[in-house]
Amino acid sequence: IPSQMGDLTKLRGASMFNNTFEGRIPDSLGNLKDAIALYLDENELTGQVPRALGSMSSMIDLRLRDNDFTGTIPTELGDLIELETLYMDTNQGIGGTIPTELSKLSKLNELHL
Repeated sequence: IPSQMGDLTKLRGASMFNNTFEGRIPDSLGNLKDAIALYLDENELTGQVPRALGSMSSMIDLRLRDNDFTGTIPTELGDLIELETLYMDTNQGIGGTIPTELSKLSKLNELHL
């Protein structure tokens, strides 16, 4: 995923699921403050889920399932106060504890870890 995607600041949604995209999610995607949906599930993305995704203040539906992410769930995802759906399951390399910050997601109605 090219870092230049973060320059598309008016982007409301991006559906890039069920491909064979590789590499890391660029921190620049955190610049997409107006985005309400981001589907990156079912790819071959690696590395840690960027903390910068917590800056996507309008995000309602974030799907990162079925990739090769490692590390822990970023506490910054708890800042996505509009979030209703979060899919992060089937990422065998994600471990640790579930951040207590996710309890701030009062609109969340689907959580898959």
